[in-house]
Amino acid sequence: MELKLQKTKAQYNCIEHLITNYDIDKEIEYINDNINVFFTIKEKLLQSFPGTYGMYLCIHFGQFLNEKIDSKEKEIAYYKVVNFLDSVDNLNFSSELEEYLENCFSIMQKTDMVKMNNAMLNAVDNMDDYIENNKEILEEYIKIRTSDDYKSTSAYKMQQLILDFQQSSGYYDIFLANLRILSFSYREYTEKLQVANKVFLNKYPQTQDIYK
Repeated sequence: MELKLQKTKAQYNCIEHLITNYDIDKEIEYINDNINVFFTIKEKLLQSFPGTYGMYLCIHFGQFLNEKIDSKEKEIAYYKVVNFLDSVDNLNFSSELEEYLENCFSIMQKTDMVKMNNAMLNAVDNMDDYIENNKEILEEYIKIRTSDDYKSTSAYKMQQLILDFQQSSGYYDIFLANLRILSFSYREYTEKLQVANKVFLNKYPQTQDIYK
């Protein structure tokens, strides 16, 4: 509903511009930049993934979807992203995985998701400070995640199901790869993420197999 309101506001602004200065070509460009393209990806993220997990993905990736499609390469990447999300919408998530994703996020409000996402972005920008400020929490988390007992939990099982889905569906090879082409800001973010990951693994080498 919020996306629909944003789109309606953009359409309203377009009409206001036409009333003030009737320039069809300029308003077509405005529609392409502000309405037609990236709303599609945001809407499909909401539609394609179970429950509020789709909302979180929309919040996370949405911030990277504010750039123009100004090259043939970006145009091709856009259609590949959209086609991927259409195919995900047709995949059958297991009821167990769907329930798990819904339960993980259902108690969270949008503001909580935004805070969680911003915390992750801040951590990526300065991993050394993040580790220093959260040392005790991180070490306790790592202790649990690397234990044999954790591997017998439903959380571990669900993590493996998510990883299997991402690897088999094209999430990495199609969706994320083309998003890097489509969005300079997302490409810049992933480069920072790789640097942050190296810092983290140097500090906690025992975590390198957590997400395998």
